[in-house]
Amino acid sequence: MFRNFIIILLLIVVTSTVEAQNKSKSKFYFGFSFGQQVSGSGLMNYGIVKVLANGKKEIIRLTDTNFKLQIAGKQESLANPDNINFFLENKIMWQTLDQLWKIKYSEYPFRKRLDNKGWAHKKYAPSPQQMKILNQYGIKFITDFCYDDNAFKLLKAMQDGEWVSRYQNAQ
Repeated sequence: MFRNFIIILLLIVVTSTVEAQNKSKSKFYFGFSFGQQVSGSGLMNYGIVKVLANGKKEIIRLTDTNFKLQIAGKQESLANPDNINFFLENKIMWQTLDQLWKIKYSEYPFRKRLDNKGWAHKKYAPSPQQMKILNQYGIKFITDFCYDDNAFKLLKAMQDGEWVSRYQNAQ
């Protein structure tokens, strides 16, 4: 009986240690993609990109509200365990997230709204020249997740009128 107890205890310790090592080898980053949500209810996919020790990525999906709250450090987050306000730290206005659709679309694809003009050359996609600009932010395909520093750099760039003009006029 005592021997069985020791064996079970050792198994628990070994399993806990392996799980802790696996978790510590994973890295978590905020990210977004321009692929439409599976439910079709939104224009963007927001989430936490979990980069595993082997380099593979897993996406933990978030609603846009939870994404904003976690970036602002107002909600517990794997990608923000220290509750840093990344909006302030990166000098990004949170409203910029609401403009991300403009990168993919030439006009807002759902109901009409006052601000319905996007920046993309094609109705539902950026031109190849615009994709070259997005490549600088780790986006090779429009459905790729832009994450970590690239995500904040892209959001910051979107606030710069010169960058927007270069993107809109990319030929």
